[in-house]
Amino acid sequence: MRAATGVRRAVLVLLAVLAAVGVVSTAVYAAQAKPDFSLGSSPTSQSVQQGGNASYALTVTGSGGFTGTVALTAAVAPTGPRTTFTPSTVALSSTTSSGSSTLKVATASSTPAGTYTVAVTGTSGSTKHTLSRTLNVSATGPNAFTLTATPTSVAVAAGSSAVYTLAITRNSGFIGAITLAGYGNYPTGTTTTEVVPVFVELEVAVPRLMPASR
Repeated sequence: MRAATGVRRAVLVLLAVLAAVGVVSTAVYAAQAKPDFSLGSSPTSQSVQQGGNASYALTVTGSGGFTGTVALTAAVAPTGPRTTFTPSTVALSSTTSSGSSTLKVATASSTPAGTYTVAVTGTSGSTKHTLSRTLNVSATGPNAFTLTATPTSVAVAAGSSAVYTLAITRNSGFIGAITLAGYGNYPTGTTTTEVVPVFVELEVAVPRLMPASR
């Protein structure tokens, strides 16, 4: 019993010495580290209009001496946009601990506007990891937003001004700049990128010499 206790103390002293020089911590880490890989991507969110494409830069990084081929797949919810990887597999080795791929998400003009979740999965044997990214699809075309004016008609005397209040309302998740143009003495090229509804005052000046309408 005493001999066993003495051996135990000797081992503890040896471990303390080795820990002081960093040998034990390195050995323990090497023993505990399990070959694995992780996924990363940039950016985390993309915004496109219907018919547009979005790209995500993916990275696959090995740890714990991981070697093998990681197959990449993606699922979009709700369904609609299509995904492709270039390349679709990333090989890691003892000399190559990281690799990259580009994920392209394509939408059609008929893809419903809204927010989509893109789940990217990397698989190598029984090891699997997944990350999620966001895709925002906005509407395009003549129904992307509506424009109304209040009042619809104003009667003014020559030399005075008429003021119309314009209301811009987005439809189906429209995102983008709206340029206003018209005839009259007001700053042209007015744009707004606010989240609508946005109210813009449009002033039309009537020259003093303009004859009154009959």
